[in-house]
Amino acid sequence: HLLTLAAASALLSAQAQTTITFEDITLPNNTTYLQQQAADGTYPYTSGTLNLTGNIGWSGTYLTGFNVSNVTDTTDKSYTNSWSVVTGKGYNNSDNYLITYIELIGANWDTPTTISMSLNAPSANTPIIGGYITNTTWVSDYIKTNYANGDYLKVRFNGYNNGIPTASPLEITLAEYTATGLNILSDWTYVDFTKLEDVDSVTVSNNYDIY
Repeated sequence: HLLTLAAASALLSAQAQTTITFEDITLPNNTTYLQQQAADGTYPYTSGTLNLTGNIGWSGTYLTGFNVSNVTDTTDKSYTNSWSVVTGKGYNNSDNYLITYIELIGANWDTPTTISMSLNAPSANTPIIGGYITNTTWVSDYIKTNYANGDYLKVRFNGYNNGIPTASPLEITLAEYTATGLNILSDWTYVDFTKLEDVDSVTVSNNYDIY
């Protein structure tokens, strides 16, 4: 079981105002980075000063981790359209954006894994100023169809410097169903990451099983 989250369409580092937009990953139209790889395996790659890893299994049908996408389909609401965001484009109408696919494990497929990204110089060991985040097309529709009062979905970022936690985790609510109704991110939303302080790596996890 997997949980799809759309991660930042643009990340801004404090050092020299370095902006990571994912536009340096060259892709054919309506596809993703991992879908361009030829075989199952682990694929580390870099965008700007950000080091990412994606994974492919089950003869190319099982993709997890970080995956840069330019898919624009917002009509297909099924799980087969896991690689598009609700906006159909990246922040500020950019072509590329990053999707985070968090694998769920355990006897009941209800324990999220944690995945990690790291920074190269000059961004390493400085604060990440902020970035933009939203939901994917499939997850957004699933939430709107299935969530009831009390359900929520959050993504958690933990910062590290030389393997040591830098601060308390940063939690962002992607969707929450309360007594007054459903609140859900449906556009690129700016998030302040400076709370994580000076970091050289960041882990991403979630605290709710979408299934």
